Amino acid sequence: MAHTMRTKVLHSTRPWRECVRTRAPGQEPRHNRPSLKLLAGGSLAALLLVTGCGGTTAGVDKAGGPVTAAPITLKMANTRGEEAQPFLDELAKVSGGALQLTAEPGFQGASKSIEVGALQAVQSGDADVAIVPTRAYPFVGVTSFDALMAPMLIDSMELQQQVINDSVATEMLDVVKSAGFAGIGILPGPIRVPDGITRPLLGPATYKGARIGYSASPIAKQSLEALGAIPVEAVFDGQDVSGFDGLEQQAGSVAGNLYDGVVRSITANVGLWPRSIGIVANAGSWAKLTDAQRGWLVQAAKDAVGDTTSRQARTEDIANMCRRNKVKIISASEDQIAELLQAVTLVYDSLRGNQTTAAYLERIQAIKDRLGSTESGQPIDCAALTGHPTSISSPSNSSATRIDGNYLFSSTEKELATWEPNEVPVPENWGEFRLVLHHGHFAMTQYNEQACTWGHGIYTLTGKNLELTFTGGGGKAPNGANNKPGEIFDYGVSLYHDSMEWSQVPNAVSPEGWTMKPWRRDTGKPSADYLDKHCPPPAGWNR
Repeated sequence: MAHTMRTKVLHSTRPWRECVRTRAPGQEPRHNRPSLKLLAGGSLAALLLVTGCGGTTAGVDKAGGPVTAAPITLKMANTRGEEAQPFLDELAKVSGGALQLTAEPGFQGASKSIEVGALQAVQSGDADVAIVPTRAYPFVGVTSFDALMAPMLIDSMELQQQVINDSVATEMLDVVKSAGFAGIGILPGPIRVPDGITRPLLGPATYKGARIGYSASPIAKQSLEALGAIPVEAVFDGQDVSGFDGLEQQAGSVAGNLYDGVVRSITANVGLWPRSIGIVANAGSWAKLTDAQRGWLVQAAKDAVGDTTSRQARTEDIANMCRRNKVKIISASEDQIAELLQAVTLVYDSLRGNQTTAAYLERIQAIKDRLGSTESGQPIDCAALTGHPTSISSPSNSSATRIDGNYLFSSTEKELATWEPNEVPVPENWGEFRLVLHHGHFAMTQYNEQACTWGHGIYTLTGKNLELTFTGGGGKAPNGANNKPGEIFDYGVSLYHDSMEWSQVPNAVSPEGWTMKPWRRDTGKPSADYLDKHCPPPAGWNR
């Protein structure tokens, strides 16, 4: 069962858990309405009279009463999927639903072609709004965000938030008009750190000749070259990275993509640069909006900064990675960090060749100096995140328990929607669930016509408390909602005859979908043959 950011879902991005979804960045936002393309020649303001955040009217009917206008919908090229959800939520709040963004297909992903394509779609008017990492803007002639990518300058989430909330960010957004955009806002993104595959990445000597997979960015490329590395553009999102010597990725991406094991070390205290997100509009579309509508968009972006930062700071994926115990968390020394900074001096010289960028660099450094000492990169304390530094390679008990057996639990999409009325049901979270508990091991399958998933792991039963620790998961998951190794769920259990009820545990991860109905224990010894034949887990799950 999985939790997505969008909904507190049963099988979503990971089988029922609270986490940042890293494997399915193109998920549709909740505010999904039919698209209303802006008219090429007419004024959008003529379509409605704005009456405030509570709604819109378009005149009066024959009886003299107000006629409510349909919400205005802009076409959105969103490459960051649910990372934009705080912005969309705030827009719904400040506009009262009168102004909405609907995602255009084909812009989900982190490749250079997708990110640049989204920006070009807005420049051409094929889309009205783009939500794209600032790293891609130089490819369409926008350099005002370059200072955000300066190597090892913005090296913490706290500093990034301070910069985005400062007037320097407003000025950066104003400059984008030279490329046919109107600036709306900047959202914080994760801090990228060095991830070692064939070697730990510490001082410049360790980068020499190393093939480093990175997301396309002129400044990132220049910075990695200054360190002596060979930058190689990569898409990530689960692609094979074993051919690289290292990566430029946030720790959460290593964890969520299950790169740990291939990635052998994460230099957690070296913040290379943030993956900030720029929100811009087509200049013509922007001009057709009323002052109030433009204000809603700008205010929504500002109001979303805090929630976006909080989401980026979540560590569920990293805790799971710690439990898998396949990667070392390392730190560069003060001398090595000083050497890295010295090595990228030429990058700063190049950036300062643009007077506007030079001024931005000085102002960001001033903010950094005022902020004082903060932890760079993404410090990771596995013992604190997991409660213990041990791995999950062996079951905590090897004898039968009173709940061992074969269990069945069925739910429909309609039942799930009724049980959680504020959530969006996804196929991985309903259907027929089969569960086998046997001598400290468990396996389960989920099946309906749209999704078929499996997961397995180890369990412990302490009194009435059941703890499930996943060691694997997979299957057909249209929302990327298969369980990941290291995920832990806790439930209270009550077994009466052949009916087992699960309840949520306070201050623990207890996805409530499995508490909706009792599990029915079927006859027979616990057996892998009981699991669904459409998508069974691999053999050996109970050894």
